[in-house]
Amino acid sequence: SAIPKPRIAAIAAAIERIAGKAGYIVPSHDLDDPRFDAKRYWRGPVWLVVNYMIADGLAAAGYADVARHITQSSLDLIADSGFAEHYDPISGEPLG
Repeated sequence: SAIPKPRIAAIAAAIERIAGKAGYIVPSHDLDDPRFDAKRYWRGPVWLVVNYMIADGLAAAGYADVARHITQSSLDLIADSGFAEHYDPISGEPLG
């Protein structure tokens, strides 16, 4: 991988930390940051296409459990809210 192993580990850990706070992962911004906004393009929503890339990269880097968590959360979003471009990471509300 072109990404250093410590960085991959930090990304996986951050996603798991955020998963305890969000209804769905991976939000596009940290929920603890005061600039987080669940409905503002890159300040909070979950984007399925980005989730795919994150899960694929984490699986390839040996973080299959985190990748499966992201995949399941993405499938849950679709099952709960229908297919949309992006979603509120807390409520799952489709936003686009």
